[in-house]
Amino acid sequence: MEKLILMHKEDNYIENRKVLYLEEGSKEYHGNLMIPDDREKYGSLM
Repeated sequence: MEKLILMHKEDNYIENRKVLYLEEGSKEYHGNLMIPDDREKYGSLM
């Protein structure tokens, strides 16, 4: 199974960036897309 993890480096949209990144990423990538919150461990995403 292919996975794509989008990491963020900006704090301008901290309240709703997970939703924004998911919407934007879904336009280009049609597999398993994950957007971790700050300090979320990768193992919990797998």
